[in-house]
Amino acid sequence: MMKFPCEIIVWAVLPSIRAAVAEELIKKGLSQNEISKTLGITQADVSQYTSKKRGSRLNFSAGCEKEIY
Repeated sequence: MMKFPCEIIVWAVLPSIRAAVAEELIKKGLSQNEISKTLGITQADVSQYTSKKRGSRLNFSAGCEKEIY
């Protein structure tokens, strides 16, 4: 069965982006609760992203992150 591009984005890309953002915010010292409020997700979601239970389908290369001001 063929998946629509929007399905792929919802099930693979967005969770991977959230996981990457959550990991970076953890490195900056934010708590899971603070991250959940910032991203508009639950603390349990943040826990699953940071423990690689969710959002680990895609890996981002080292050169793709930038500071956004």
